[in-house]
Amino acid sequence: MWVGFLAIEGDISARIRQERARIGLSQVDFAQRVGVGRSSQKDYESGATSPSAEYLLKARDLGVDVVFVLTGTGTANEISAAEYRLLQAFRGIDGERQEAVLRLVELMQPPATAPPGSSDAASTQNAVSIREKAGLDRSTHS
Repeated sequence: MWVGFLAIEGDISARIRQERARIGLSQVDFAQRVGVGRSSQKDYESGATSPSAEYLLKARDLGVDVVFVLTGTGTANEISAAEYRLLQAFRGIDGERQEAVLRLVELMQPPATAPPGSSDAASTQNAVSIREKAGLDRSTHS
C-alpha cells in the first residue's frame, strides 16, 4: 500500500486504531483534532481508505508514533497518554508559566541519595521552598 510517496508495511488500519487508543482519544475526538470527519477516521481504521501525509503529520502532533503506524516498528519517541496530556497542557500556557513548570519539575527530581537526618518537617519545608522557587506561589500569580 502507498501513502503519498511512502510504501506502507502491512495493515496500518489496526496500528492507527492502536495508536489512537494509546493516546486515549475516541474516534470522534481524534478525527476532530486531525481535521477529518468521523467517517474518514472510520475508513482509515477499517482499511477502506489510506490516510494522507497531511493526516499523518497532524496525528504525529497528537503524539501518534507515525513510524510505528507506517512500518509496525516502534520508535523511542513514543509517549504515554499521561505524557500527551501533560504536553498539551504545557503548550496551552504562556512562556513564563512554562518556565515555572520546568523549574518545578527539575526541583522535583529525586536526589541521587536521601540526605542524612531528613524528616517529614524538612520534606514539608522543601515542598514549600520548591513552590516558591518555581514561582508557583498562588499569591504571586493571581
